[in-house]
Amino acid sequence: MNGADASPVDRADRVIPGACFGYTRIPDEDAFVASHGRGSRIFTTAETELVDYTLGSGPLLVGHAHPRVTRAIAEQAAKGTHFYAMNEPAISLAELIVESVPRVEAVKFCADGSQATFFAMRLARAATGRETVMKFAGAYHGHHDYALPSFPGVPEDRGAVGADSLGIPAGATEKIVVAGFNDLVSAQDVARAHRGDLAAIIVEPVQRSLPPAPGFLQGLRELADETGALLIFDEVVTGFRLSRGGAQERYGVHADLVALGKAVGGGTAVGAVAASRELIEYLVPGSPGASQRSFMSGTLNGNPLGAAAGLALLRELDEARGREAIAAHVAEVSAGLRDLAQSKSIALDLVGPDVFFDVVFAPREPVVDLASYLSSDRAASTRFGAEMLHRGIYVVPGAKFYVSSAHTSADAERFLAAADAALDVVASVHDVAQ
Repeated sequence: MNGADASPVDRADRVIPGACFGYTRIPDEDAFVASHGRGSRIFTTAETELVDYTLGSGPLLVGHAHPRVTRAIAEQAAKGTHFYAMNEPAISLAELIVESVPRVEAVKFCADGSQATFFAMRLARAATGRETVMKFAGAYHGHHDYALPSFPGVPEDRGAVGADSLGIPAGATEKIVVAGFNDLVSAQDVARAHRGDLAAIIVEPVQRSLPPAPGFLQGLRELADETGALLIFDEVVTGFRLSRGGAQERYGVHADLVALGKAVGGGTAVGAVAASRELIEYLVPGSPGASQRSFMSGTLNGNPLGAAAGLALLRELDEARGREAIAAHVAEVSAGLRDLAQSKSIALDLVGPDVFFDVVFAPREPVVDLASYLSSDRAASTRFGAEMLHRGIYVVPGAKFYVSSAHTSADAERFLAAADAALDVVASVHDVAQ
């Protein structure tokens, strides 16, 4: 078969091996090439219409091709797509972040959430003069070498660990130590064991889909203060999604550094590190009296096109009460899915806050941490996602379900109709009975 006769997926695979961009891959039988998106739907080159519960892995809180976002992009594109210079959209986006996120006084931009966590770790090391960073088993802080130790992780991860990826040198993991999420005693033990060199505690306030246990985040705040470490909230997912001020506002706990991504770019490549002005000034070149600064730069940092898109999305989310619409849709779908599972005597639970969720089957105990999450039937969850995809619901099998303000009750009905059939398949091949 020559290139002209190959399917879009085969064409992709020839030049983009696996026909995928990241660490997730759609099953071959349902693989597709996207053509365009509109609202809650994504359309393929084969003219198939899917209801989208992936949403670009989360950034599209107001749906695909929202008129306000696309208009902002078009207007900025007509003025210029990139300057490598200070520009009005970047200033305005920074002002919105400072206005919205508790205790944040200043911002530095980067290209995505992974870069944001990387630079936040570097900044914490610069500010404290220490090197060790504590993270939590199973947490995902992006694709860089300091983020991948213990992702996806195993329950017994404690202390120093190796990297869960080939190609990462041992030296990159020597200063990363790991504790158990929602296990404050574990966090205290690890942090205190490294207190003389602990630069930062980095945490997803909602780890993947696991909400924090009461008092856990506050305990981390107190532990950071006790050890002299800086507390980093990785709010790439939760930022502007849980509330206008993200997890800090939702849970009433402040962080020293906040890593942002996804929503702040409106579907384009934007990340940010936000903190006090005192901390962010470590990143300013040539600051008076500074013998050495912490380096943070990038060709596309502060890109005006991305900033314009992010501004449009975040303003629309506020003005149209988008978070309330997202929560209402999650509630509708969650209730229907639980009812279906109950009617079929399937042991199913939904894990997550009120704006996104993960589906777990046959949990042996309440799902509150990595160990209890992995004690559920993850193969059944992946199979459920694959069956949903096969029935026109775009999800990444085994991953969380994202929702936008563009989703409707008609989408919920279609979701639940697909789930009805998908649950029957799961129950026929997995032991998920109540």
